[in-house]
Amino acid sequence: MSWVVRLIVVLPALAGLVGLLTRRWVRTARVLAVGTATVVAGLALAQWIAPTDRADIATLGALPLHGLGVPLHLLSDAMSALVALAVALVVLAIQIFTVWYHRSDPRMTQFVATCNQPTSC
Repeated sequence: MSWVVRLIVVLPALAGLVGLLTRRWVRTARVLAVGTATVVAGLALAQWIAPTDRADIATLGALPLHGLGVPLHLLSDAMSALVALAVALVVLAIQIFTVWYHRSDPRMTQFVATCNQPTSC
């Protein structure tokens, strides 16, 4: 299920980018924000409940920091899935609250787009 791990990272990043590009379409931004957070929470729950294997996916190689190589990996195990689920549920709660609270604020689309970014980390 390494594709699930990749989707958990890529979907919020893409949704944030699309949300920033569609800031004039409020309804689209609302659906995109809450929908993406819901899908990511579902994927994280699936990864936590039924992980097929422990996966260590190499991404960009090592990050050089003054002679120290810091590996950049996507790690898929039970603890990583639990952390991803917790973050996704918090972001989902924030997105639902934001859509309700800022329903008449024109800056709402920018805010919900930037709220998707922590999910991809």
